Amino acid sequence: MEKKGISCREATSPEDIHRYHQLLKNYYRLKIRRFVPDETFFQKLSTSSNARNVIITYKDKVIGGYTCIYNQGNAFLWFSAFKRKTYIHLHPDTMTIWQALSDAQEQDAQHLHFMDAGLPLKNNLYREFILGFGGKPVTKFRWFRFYPKVINLLLHWLYKD
Repeated sequence: MEKKGISCREATSPEDIHRYHQLLKNYYRLKIRRFVPDETFFQKLSTSSNARNVIITYKDKVIGGYTCIYNQGNAFLWFSAFKRKTYIHLHPDTMTIWQALSDAQEQDAQHLHFMDAGLPLKNNLYREFILGFGGKPVTKFRWFRFYPKVINLLLHWLYKD
């Protein structure tokens, strides 16, 4: 992928992983319920044959990246982050997800599972962006777990498709 000066490579060096981790921390800084593991987690993943940390760069600046795990013919997109607003003319969000789809195809994965695509609400822009690549949501209300089961039933009824 060499379009508009954008390049893509696997983050294997400690410096690349550090830059990718900084992007993730800044991207998820204001998202309360999203946990970003320590940098050593991503360093250990880079040594595994079943995982890839990939960065998207433009003029030697990291503008996007993702972590994907491959297992039994499936690919799981654990983390993805991009500088969508800073580099809007380069579309780093589309480039990042497209590269994840291409890598999953190269790894002979039958499906790419987007982990944490978000709640099935109407104003979830990330979820709508992900669904724009095709496919359908398969998660079924795993977020609603309250002690009184009546509340779970009510929320399930309110948010059912």
